[in-house]
Amino acid sequence: MLTARYIINPIINMNHMAKKMADGDFSAKIETLRQDEIGQLIQTVNEMSSKLEQSFDKLSTFRLRIKLLTAGLETSSNLVVILQADRSIWWVNLSFEALSGYSSNELIGKDVRVLLSERNDPERMRQAVERLGAQREWRGEIIAQDREGREFWDAISVTPIQDELGASSYFLVVGQDITEKVKAREAMSAAQDAKAKAEKLLSIGTMAAGISHEINQPLNSIKVISGGMVYLINQGEKLQTEEIAESVREISSQADRIAKIIKHLRSFIRRDEKKPVPCELNTSVELALGLVGEQLAGHSVLVKKDLQPKLPSVAASPTGLEEIIVNLLVNAMQAFDAIAQSNKEIVIRTYFSGQVILEIGDNGPGIAPTLRNKIFETFVSTKPEGENMGLGLAIVKNLVESYGGTIELALSETPGARFIIRFPALQAEDKENFQ
Repeated sequence: MLTARYIINPIINMNHMAKKMADGDFSAKIETLRQDEIGQLIQTVNEMSSKLEQSFDKLSTFRLRIKLLTAGLETSSNLVVILQADRSIWWVNLSFEALSGYSSNELIGKDVRVLLSERNDPERMRQAVERLGAQREWRGEIIAQDREGREFWDAISVTPIQDELGASSYFLVVGQDITEKVKAREAMSAAQDAKAKAEKLLSIGTMAAGISHEINQPLNSIKVISGGMVYLINQGEKLQTEEIAESVREISSQADRIAKIIKHLRSFIRRDEKKPVPCELNTSVELALGLVGEQLAGHSVLVKKDLQPKLPSVAASPTGLEEIIVNLLVNAMQAFDAIAQSNKEIVIRTYFSGQVILEIGDNGPGIAPTLRNKIFETFVSTKPEGENMGLGLAIVKNLVESYGGTIELALSETPGARFIIRFPALQAEDKENFQ
């Protein structure tokens, strides 16, 4: 009886408990107060049951997590592909199947390059492989292709998944179809190009009258000199060699003047804003006045200059700076034309105060308070409807900002409008970058 009570019964109970644990039931425990070897064995079995219960709970939680993550990846609207270390396809989700036209079974085991367009930049692809080989995430836009060879743009992130030894055993690729976004971006770029061309044509148009006047002056000189020579010859006058030479030199000089104007205009038309170079702001002011100075004078506008000598250079396009100045000068001239005013003045100042600053102000009618906050917006104009497209100041703002500068309409209690433009000054070491 003692053997059954102290040895056999505890062993039978432990056997029953082991069967329950085998069935996943870890709730049963054997009660005992014994301190002998059998008691220690029962305690060990109880502790093992508790630890197995904890481990089983963790395993169940982990399995649920895996199930939820898999369901999330499977049903995600993002494109998800898992690659093995050799970059063969291991798994794809439903969204990728739907977009690519491939079934999961068709893709598993195939090289991922079957999904890539040949139009992808080889250097970009090489950099991606190099980065992933260094166990680093890569993000970028690629051109993928579906089962029928149709291309689509895919913004992807590729994340290496490391094994216990730290090696990349898998790669998680998460992407998004951005084909429509890329099309919209390309359309916007084309619209920006068209806008830039329209702005350039407008700038050229504002200078047309002044340039024609500049060309007419030397043309008239050539006509007078050559006409005088023809008249004398028709009258039978014998011209001295020196007289002929002097007239030809003057004609050549006037022709050079015309050629210089046309060359300047041609460079203006062909300006490349994408390649800034060190520029002298005072020089640009003088060249701009060379284009529209006569036009301003013809409208009885007096231009006063206050240019600080030896200003630091700025990084810009030379003709782009001229375009900024020309637009502001012509705007002021047109504002004067809209009112009856005898004393018309434009003041141009340049100076250095932490930045290279250009101020162009006038004593004209100024800008209405209702327009001050939106004067630099496209298609906003101070002129009556139908007289102006409202692009001039928008052009100026775009150009100034493309050179890292700012422009503002200064507040003033005096009549007129005053624009302040600030450009970053180029340091000596900065100029070396343009060599």
